[in-house]
Amino acid sequence: MSGQERPERVEDWEPVRSRLLTIADRLEQGGEEEPARMSTVLDLADELSKDTTPYVLAGLVVLLPNTYPGETCGEYAARLREAVTD
Repeated sequence: MSGQERPERVEDWEPVRSRLLTIADRLEQGGEEEPARMSTVLDLADELSKDTTPYVLAGLVVLLPNTYPGETCGEYAARLREAVTD
């Protein structure tokens, strides 16, 4: 891969950030009170990064927090949004 495909500026992480927020939205659409499952989160990350460079999926995997036992999708989505917003 060329150096141009690697994220080197803060702006290059915007695709990762926007996809993290989309994951939060999708989890809530599936049911805020449903149990949060890491497998579902990772499936969404994979789906949302198919049209991008591998660095976007790598960034998602690195930044995704683990789900807690008993955590709902709504709770996880809120934690995810908090982690990526100013």
